Amino acid sequence: MHSSKPTNNQSQDEALLGKIGSLLRDPKVNAKKWLIVIVVIFLGFTFIKDILLPNRIVNYRLEIAFEVDGVPVFGSGVQQLSIRRVPQILTTTSIVKNVYGEAVVIDLLDRGAIFALLGSPVAKNEVRLSSIGLFNSLLMRSCGLTESLKHKTWNDYIRSIGRITGECEIAHEDLPIFVHFSDETDPYSAQRVDPENPDTTLGKGIRFLNARLVVTNERISQKIDQRLDWLTDDSGKRLVVHLDAEKQPFARSLTNGMFRRMTK
Repeated sequence: MHSSKPTNNQSQDEALLGKIGSLLRDPKVNAKKWLIVIVVIFLGFTFIKDILLPNRIVNYRLEIAFEVDGVPVFGSGVQQLSIRRVPQILTTTSIVKNVYGEAVVIDLLDRGAIFALLGSPVAKNEVRLSSIGLFNSLLMRSCGLTESLKHKTWNDYIRSIGRITGECEIAHEDLPIFVHFSDETDPYSAQRVDPENPDTTLGKGIRFLNARLVVTNERISQKIDQRLDWLTDDSGKRLVVHLDAEKQPFARSLTNGMFRRMTK
């Protein structure tokens, strides 16, 4: 009976298979293998989730300028928009959007201060604690996204928000609600400031200049409670509860959450 000797290639293949078998039996190699598998699965899940349920967070600095007797004064603070698509059982998916941060303070030299709230006006004489209001006014309109929504799906639109960079000027009609306290220790003294006619509330010599958003990586501002120590939380609780709603509708409409709303 004739027997053939193994060729050099066969010997090399057998040696290679032996090394691979040893590596697979090595616990350290197994650990690395499973780590790679877990990472690949995680990346795949993240990719699929972003396609079906995108989530974007944008931090931006709100900068506001007034003029007091010819002298420019400025205030700024970092706020955050969070917008995501979420599934709902037995219904269509929905959009969840929130704005976090605090009111921007503009010091007016010896005239007190103006607070630019987290609420945006729906109409000239209305007030709303509104993450939706800020979302619509400051980002959708100021950064030119309103029209693009007509030509995109919600998922594409959410992803486009995450690509916003640079700065966006805020049109006059989209400005936040401005508030002045004749006595900052007393929330009952709140008065609304009309940016078109601030001298009506603050006296002559006050003029609104401009406002803009600047996308940033800075953290959300958290310092307003050092200025307004009566601001106890960021809920929808009214600041004042004993005012006559008909005689003082503006002060009666204000809530803590208009001045501060932080992420959980």
